[in-house]
Amino acid sequence: MNDSLSRRSSQDSAALADARRQIEEERLKRGDLEASFLKTGMMNLDAVYFNMGKATITANSKPYLNLIGAILVKYPKLKFEIGGHTDNKGLPKANMKLSQARAQAVLRHLTSVNPDLASHIAAKGYGDTKPKATNKTTEGREMNRRVEIIVTNLEALKEYVKP
Repeated sequence: MNDSLSRRSSQDSAALADARRQIEEERLKRGDLEASFLKTGMMNLDAVYFNMGKATITANSKPYLNLIGAILVKYPKLKFEIGGHTDNKGLPKANMKLSQARAQAVLRHLTSVNPDLASHIAAKGYGDTKPKATNKTTEGREMNRRVEIIVTNLEALKEYVKP
């Protein structure tokens, strides 16, 4: 009986240590992401995924978006734009519509979790008009299919960045 209790206690301690490690890793990632965002005024939402050809955010993207929302809400003087981008596969009109729908989906999620963001965040679809890489390679097309958040009033960033 004591052996079983001791084993369970050891497992609980290991689980607690693992949970604390994961929390610390997430805190560090969040700090790096936030520092980079304040420095550049731009954040690539590299962990936001959609179903193929759709604007439906996958379930595993929502915790990441919740983290992003927690960062953005800390800066009420900043104005943000969520930009949706595609590669050049498909018709330009369809790509524009899809990129706008994806940007809107991210906006809806962020403002549903953080209603205070609604007054200073907008969504815009760019389709394939602002590629970051060549559309001639698979890797380039993957880089071009993205959602980004940019600060639209960059002068206000100065209030939050320490010299």
